[in-house]
This record gives sequence, C-alpha cells and structure tokens, in this order.
Amino acid sequence: RGVPRCSFLLSTSPPASLIRSAAPPVGPQSTGAAACCAARQRRAAPPRPRPAQDVVRNIPGFADEQARLEREAREEQGFVTNFERVLLATDASANGRLAAHLLGLIAGPRELLTTVLKVDATPNAPVEQVVKRSAEMARRTSAEEDAGPIEVLSRDIAEQGVDQTEVVEEEAAKGHDFLMIGVEPACMTGGLISPKAIDIGKAFEGPLALIDGRGRHRTWSAPSRFNILLPIRDTHHARHAAEVAIEIARATGSTVEAIYVASAAAPITYRAFAAGVEEEVALKEVVSLAEAYDVRVRTSVRRSSRAAAAIIGAVKRSDHDLIVLGVSRRPGKHFFFGETAAEVLDSAPCS
Repeated sequence: RGVPRCSFLLSTSPPASLIRSAAPPVGPQSTGAAACCAARQRRAAPPRPRPAQDVVRNIPGFADEQARLEREAREEQGFVTNFERVLLATDASANGRLAAHLLGLIAGPRELLTTVLKVDATPNAPVEQVVKRSAEMARRTSAEEDAGPIEVLSRDIAEQGVDQTEVVEEEAAKGHDFLMIGVEPACMTGGLISPKAIDIGKAFEGPLALIDGRGRHRTWSAPSRFNILLPIRDTHHARHAAEVAIEIARATGSTVEAIYVASAAAPITYRAFAAGVEEEVALKEVVSLAEAYDVRVRTSVRRSSRAAAAIIGAVKRSDHDLIVLGVSRRPGKHFFFGETAAEVLDSAPCS
C-alpha cells in the first residue's frame, strides 16, 4: 500500500511484496486470443515467394555448372591457360631430361604444340619421347581423357656454324608463348646464370623458365610426383609461377605449399596492416586457383629479413624437391632475376 504502480529494479533483491507491475495481467484467455489473432493474420497473408536464386540452386547439376563457368572465366584471364605453342631448348643432361618432363606435364592436358630445340650433339637423345610420355601421364592423372596426344616437333641446332640465338629468335617469331630451358650447367657459383643458358634465353622476349635439377632429380629426372614449394608475392610474376606450380601438381597428383615471406620488422602502422591484407589476398588467390583444379595446397606466412633464407628453411623443414619461383627479368645484357633468386639458386638443396 502506497507503492507506485510501476515496475522498478534495485541493485539488491527487494522483498517480493514490494514488486508490483503496471503491465496488464496475462492469463489463459488473453494468450488464446493472441494466438487466434496471429493465426488469422497468417491465413490472410499471401505466401512469400522464394528468391529466384534459391530455386535455381536446387536445380540438379547447378553447382557443377556454376563451377565450370567460374573456371572458364578464370582461364580466360590466366597465364598457362592461354598458351598455344611452347618451346623447349634442351640438351641430353639431367637438366634437359627434367625440363622435358616438366614441359610435357604442362603441355599434355592442354594439347599444346611443342617444339624441341636440341642444343647439343648427343645422338639419339630421347627428349621427344620424354615429352610425350610425360604428356600422356599428365592426361591420365588430371582426368583430361578427351585430350589427344600432343604434337612434338624437333629441330637439331647443334651443328657447327648454326647460331643458336638466331634459331631461338626465329622460333619465337612463329608465335611460341613460353620457353623452357634445360641445359647443363644452368647456373654458376653465386647463383649467376650460365653463359649457355643466357645465349638461349636472351633471344626470347616472352616468359621463360630455367630448370636446374638437384638432389634426387640428378638421377631420377622424370618423377611421378613432386613436393612443391611456391614462394608467393602479390605480383603478376608470382601469380604466373602459381599457375605453373598448380599445373605440375595437377598433372602428378602432388601437393603445393605456398609461403608468403613477409618482413621480419612488424611495427603497428597502417603500412604493416596493409601488408597483412596483401598476404591474405595473395594466399587466398592461390587457394582459389588450386581448388578449381582439385590440387591440395597448404599456406603459411614466414617472417624474415632475408626472403631466400626463409625459402631455403622451408625446403629443409618439409623436404621439398621442387621450388617454383616467379621472378622478373632485370634490364641489362646479362640475365639477372634479383638477389633473392640468385641466393636461392646458389644455396637451395633441391630443384
């Protein structure tokens, strides 16, 4: 008696006799009336149409068709996916056999016209057979059964008096999209590119790959599976390398480890935050590309003041046997791909 008819709350629990509510009583009759009103409203309201996208998603085969369209759209903007003709400059060395194997893995599922330039005089070197066998293996592994056998053209440029640089320029003018070099030696002390490789590569204006077989690939140059390390950055050269690595992994059922090497210094600044976003975007792009081709990929971020040391450390930790490193060709008459590439070439224990 004397307490206002309103609800209130104290920090301590008051006696129950002091708590009164101004809300109207709720009993069985009021509850039943509300339920009847809600039921009448539901009956009167027209059925809400389902969103069109929900209906489409339930069509059988829609998910597979959507994945196919997304893959085709990605391939239109891709690097490897737009190759039509590829060029292989090779000798009969372990590097040459490994290069022939890798190019066959890339060319096979996409039926790429392949031209082989033999740069030494070794008789009966089975380079064309290596390319064809690897291409056939790649078609079976990547489930591209509709692809036919690739066409392999061969040209011997080891005769005396033949200028190999002019021959490469001539072949490049025929529309070859990519050059792979497999010669011995590929590089020298300090990670410098060998003169033999430079004479071939300097005549080709387009993208190229230099193969240097090491470790188990010195004696086993046509492995059926690789353990691939892919150092990644947010550059188009790194994205091109990612496509090459995923093509090789797809053709052999291999696994790819993509690592992003970030600076060891990490101050709390806007620039550091932007770098973290760049790491995430670059790695997500690799994962998306790998998933499109059912390739297993794992990602990580390494922090180091020296990118080459982080790359070589990752090789030793996970027993990688192949590094696919995307680099840019520096201007000048000598082949130079930057300090990181030179240090990796000088110190890496694997191909």
